Amino acid sequence: MKFSELEIAPALASAIAASGYTDMTPIQEATIDKAIQGRDILGIARTGTGKTAAFLIPAINALQYGTTKARMPRALVLIPTRELALQVYEYFDRLTKEINQTSVLLVGGTRYQEQESNLQRGVDIIIATPGRMIDHLERQNVMLHGIRILVLDEADRMLEEGFMPQVEKIVQFTPFTRQSMLFSATMDPEIERLGRTFLHNPLVVEVSPRATVSAKIEQCAYIVGAKNLAEAFDHKRATLRHVLKKHDSEITNAIIFCNRKIHVDIVQKSLKFHKFNCEAIHGDMNQPLRTSVMERFRSGGFKLLAASDVASRGLDIPRVSHVINFDVPVNPEDYIHRIGRTGRAGNKGVSITICAKSELQALGAVEKLIDSELERHTWELPPAEIKRLDKRRQALKRRPRHKSARPGHHKKRPYPKRRRRAKRASGGQHQSRQG
Repeated sequence: MKFSELEIAPALASAIAASGYTDMTPIQEATIDKAIQGRDILGIARTGTGKTAAFLIPAINALQYGTTKARMPRALVLIPTRELALQVYEYFDRLTKEINQTSVLLVGGTRYQEQESNLQRGVDIIIATPGRMIDHLERQNVMLHGIRILVLDEADRMLEEGFMPQVEKIVQFTPFTRQSMLFSATMDPEIERLGRTFLHNPLVVEVSPRATVSAKIEQCAYIVGAKNLAEAFDHKRATLRHVLKKHDSEITNAIIFCNRKIHVDIVQKSLKFHKFNCEAIHGDMNQPLRTSVMERFRSGGFKLLAASDVASRGLDIPRVSHVINFDVPVNPEDYIHRIGRTGRAGNKGVSITICAKSELQALGAVEKLIDSELERHTWELPPAEIKRLDKRRQALKRRPRHKSARPGHHKKRPYPKRRRRAKRASGGQHQSRQG
């Protein structure tokens, strides 16, 4: 089905055509027309299949009638991450260039004042993360009893991140008569429960089987043998450099996923030290910096991005030719979302996982989930590299951990005297004593 066949506002149809969209994806074809008719939707589709358009086009079309009021939005989209919320916000702006509709982005890491000002003037649609939405509700900056359309995007990610109590609290402020749409990359019993809770007689659409991987993604794993975790971490970094050099001519953009935020920083600094053009992104960075990093990555400002799972869901990043799992994900389904960053829009992609011996069980769980065994490679570190890493670890062991252990600091400083007043148990008199 083509977008031109939809019965929507002419200005919206013009904006869709100007964006270069002609044919619908399966999830769009199955849901947009029904959503325009006012039907509740439960949509299951893997990342990169066009779910954003599947809920924004019906919402924009429905909001063409009526006016907005101060602090009373007419539609609400809840999204688990700031980056995905910003992406939806920008897509809404592209589709409403010729339509008199306004939006506000409510995410953490940004100042409240501008958000409050926009809410006071009145907006048609709020695009928000659950935490910041709760903050504005508690400050009484917004009222949700005028909500006509509610969208929960990446619902499975919200479950994983523990956002559901906040989401349920927010939904309580919306009217029962609203139209609701819930989209998720996977279907499991908890998602089904949410569908029964938030949706009214929904149309259930599942356009791809659970835990499927695009056939255009080439997958393999490098097994790292090391005696302990410290050695494994060093060997994995050396293996990462080997992989990057081996695939250098093929890599357009690559995302390197780590399980822990501290590992993201270490990997990025290590690659920088070895002359690789790499930046980092994770949840502890402030929002302006995260936005700047993503914009430069999209525009080709640098080639490698070390990231936590904050970058694994829903982000539209063009030209990502390779995804490298520096750590095997603890949750096997995160593997699906990570490698979904490559092989998009019919392009080929490559996924490489670096696995320590201690992670073999997690790798097995991934293979069981995708019902396929990854091609496994082994790469032995050169003797010179092993010697260098051993020498570095020994130097770190000898490094003093505290100032008092360094030369010139061997004398223990006297503990400073402190005085405090204490009441006698027998009366109101006080006595002084050293603490």
